[in-house]
Amino acid sequence: MTGRRGRAWAGRTVVKRPARHGADEYRFAQCMYGLFEDAESVAESVAEARRRCTAGDPAEALILGRDLHWASGSDAVREAWANELLVMAYRALDRWSLAGIAQAHHRHRALPAVDVLMSRG
Repeated sequence: MTGRRGRAWAGRTVVKRPARHGADEYRFAQCMYGLFEDAESVAESVAEARRRCTAGDPAEALILGRDLHWASGSDAVREAWANELLVMAYRALDRWSLAGIAQAHHRHRALPAVDVLMSRG
């Protein structure tokens, strides 16, 4: 898995998806919405992401969690999966603060804006 600044960790993702940043956003959205139409397939992908993360490879948990968050469409199950996978992956990567932010964002998802990172000054 390669991020914008290069490889962040070793690992592979299961779901074949086009690049998101700097790529064709329409193509990415079509891929994600197509994937998420099949609830059974998504549940299997979530289970595989959990398994891989527990085995030491957080790549799929992080990416699938991000994808589910992005395309949740206020679906409570997708939002819960997104939160679970993101928190699991951030903890596996020893990114405890990001895990906490993901949890706070999930708890306050209904707010018009989540300003946890905004300056108070």
